[in-house]
Amino acid sequence: MTLQEEQSRRHRELNGFVLWIASSVVYAAYLLWAYLPEAWLRQAGITYSPDRLWAIALPCLFCVFVAVLAGAVYPGFNLMSMPPLTSKSNFTDSKSNLCIGGTESAVAREIPDVHDVPITTVNGIMLEVHREQAPKVLG
Repeated sequence: MTLQEEQSRRHRELNGFVLWIASSVVYAAYLLWAYLPEAWLRQAGITYSPDRLWAIALPCLFCVFVAVLAGAVYPGFNLMSMPPLTSKSNFTDSKSNLCIGGTESAVAREIPDVHDVPITTVNGIMLEVHREQAPKVLG
């Protein structure tokens, strides 16, 4: 390990420790503010503090933030990281069992064979369903 890598590692360790201590102090101050009576805070010299409503509102806002992140932002990032249809990562090889015709089986109520469905076919079917469900805006 070079000297520069060692200094960089020590710098990261120090920053992590300081942030851990700072977050612990802020959390302890939050809990004291939320649970101590107003008279005790005034005796300690704290004459201005936010309304106690924020003791409930802050955790609720945090939960809403996590829900929005998990429900909208994270799937959006996943969709943006998908390769385009023309990418070489979307290919078939000699072992692929492509479904060329229909999936009707020879005997009624028989389980059909397993097939690989090309991504262009899946997108075509899904987009066609969305086109039929979409309202006619211009016509």
